[in-house]
Amino acid sequence: MEVSDRAAEAYDIGYCVSKAHQRKGYGCEAVKAVCDCLLNTLHTDMLIAGVIEKNMVSLHMLQKLGFSFEGTRTKGFYHPVYGPVDLLYSVLERKEETIYD
Repeated sequence: MEVSDRAAEAYDIGYCVSKAHQRKGYGCEAVKAVCDCLLNTLHTDMLIAGVIEKNMVSLHMLQKLGFSFEGTRTKGFYHPVYGPVDLLYSVLERKEETIYD
């Protein structure tokens, strides 16, 4: 068996920014740094991020960072106020070159 025949290595990433610090670019900067490290330094094959369907800011941020929509997980988790919540999953795969110009 060749080393190239191994299974893909993937990690789920998550993030949360307190209300006082939202919409200032901190989340994007932090997620970008984590993605860069995981993909380009540690050579992870794929990153997966789940976002609540109504969180348009987070969805836009993931798209901006190069994630592509993969699918929806119905009742992805239970929220004490909202009840069962669906998650939209996006994927970012490592390319041979760096992911950021």
